[in-house]
Amino acid sequence: MRRYLIAICLVSVFLQPAVAKKYPQAEWMARFYYRPFPAYPAYYRRLRFTGSGLYRLYVNEQGRVTALTVVKSAGHRELDILARNALLLWRGKAGPKWELDIPVTFSMDKRHKLPDSANVKTYR
Repeated sequence: MRRYLIAICLVSVFLQPAVAKKYPQAEWMARFYYRPFPAYPAYYRRLRFTGSGLYRLYVNEQGRVTALTVVKSAGHRELDILARNALLLWRGKAGPKWELDIPVTFSMDKRHKLPDSANVKTYR
């Protein structure tokens, strides 16, 4: 009986999802000085690819994102790749290693208009 109880306790510990520490938005925004947004190409907009994903960033002592895991997919592999490519470029201040869960949402905002050649400003 005791063996079964220990086994159940061990299984319940390992089945719990690992959660990165929750940081207030102001704190993680202050830690990262370079945060490029993911690209959202017009092609994927035309295909109506939308979704929200959650990505775990692993940041080293130099402030570089060394690894990224998908906690929750955005629903399309292509959107996960776009988010991954942008999040791996994030740079932060030096400090101890840390982990952070970042949500990324790709949406079709009605206010967003694709660039029209007549409305694009060029600077010389």
